[in-house]
Amino acid sequence: MRCSRGIGALMVLALAGCIPPTTEAPPAPSPSPLPTSQPVVVIETPPPAPVYANWIDAPATAGDWRWRSNAGESFAEFSSPSGQLLFQLNCTVDRDMVLAMTSSNTSADRLQLRTETLERTLAAAAREGWLETRLDPADPFLDAMAFSRGRFMVEAGARALFLPAYPEITRVIEDCR
Repeated sequence: MRCSRGIGALMVLALAGCIPPTTEAPPAPSPSPLPTSQPVVVIETPPPAPVYANWIDAPATAGDWRWRSNAGESFAEFSSPSGQLLFQLNCTVDRDMVLAMTSSNTSADRLQLRTETLERTLAAAAREGWLETRLDPADPFLDAMAFSRGRFMVEAGARALFLPAYPEITRVIEDCR
């Protein structure tokens, strides 16, 4: 039996030699230092404006009309939601109808107007951030603007406004007639 105990002890020692000694886990790599240069700023470019086969299918320009009178003149003014005045119809004391669109394009000299039934290009004058033209109050184009399937378009150069045909427009036109 002594012999078998000795053989058993040898086998335990032999097996112990097959198991590798435990070592400590290697240290975790230290994080790389953050760059000290300026952070990268991602600038998103807005998607291009959609192109419509027919201008009347374009969504209306955001904003609203208001009517006011001052010193015998009547005004219909279309402003953006932030309150910036974008377009104005004005019946002057002399009974002239003035159509004006805000414009930073000082080289523009024409206003392109489109309604459901009529289209017209009018000579316009740049004046203090505005591009304006005049029409006779009896001009049928004014009626076309007032009754143009819910909207009309005013364009100066690359900028276009798709304006709803609200009652304020008709009010100014009637004040001038």
